[in-house]
Amino acid sequence: MVILSLQAKKLDRKAYAKETMQLSSIIFDMDGVLIDSEPVHKLAKKRAFERFGISLPEDVYEKYKGRPDDTMMIEVVRSIGHKNLEPEELIRIKHEEFEAIEHMVVRDFFNSLTRFGHRESQLR
Repeated sequence: MVILSLQAKKLDRKAYAKETMQLSSIIFDMDGVLIDSEPVHKLAKKRAFERFGISLPEDVYEKYKGRPDDTMMIEVVRSIGHKNLEPEELIRIKHEEFEAIEHMVVRDFFNSLTRFGHRESQLR
């Protein structure tokens, strides 16, 4: 996750008609350092498997917690012997699901701030 902080910078009005935004800070989060994203990864994996009618026990997710997606998908697909399931397709779907969840969370975050009187433009 990368969070950018921008500040309005007024320029010489004769040269420029608009204000510009100047980068003032960056927060870079290596996955899992500032925000625990593991529950989102787990949910995305569950949704990916569910698209193929597969339900895995919780201990399988625990076993692969923090490990690369391709490791889990390859090993699980091999162990269940699903002939019509390619690990690469499962990984693609998992990434798709993760992004959908991530966008929903960000949208809900901005909506909650708007309810408390902050305008979204103040946060960008």
